[in-house]
Amino acid sequence: MAKRIINIFYLSLLTVILLYFILPSTWLRISDITRGNELINNINQYKNQNDKLPQNGDWSTLKDIGFTEEEVNRLYPGYEQLNDTVFQLIFFIGFDCPYLYWNSNDQVWKEGCPL
Repeated sequence: MAKRIINIFYLSLLTVILLYFILPSTWLRISDITRGNELINNINQYKNQNDKLPQNGDWSTLKDIGFTEEEVNRLYPGYEQLNDTVFQLIFFIGFDCPYLYWNSNDQVWKEGCPL
């Protein structure tokens, strides 16, 4: 009986681990994507009102747009203006790629190495 319980436990653990690696990142990172979508909407509103994107490193504007103090201090998510019309948000996961990111040209969340 004890051996059967141990086997069920290990099988359940293996199933959970496999599901973690099989599930798409949009399911696993839903809170980051939801927060990112809020910031994207705020950045686009700022762009429409001011005819420009916030500059890289303009922390006071980013806070006004909706980035929290903690997000600005931790750079999570990171905001990067690539040119006058294109920006990206990057949720850094560790030191190396892949990262979760959104580029305003593509307008879709991706996992990989951003520009």
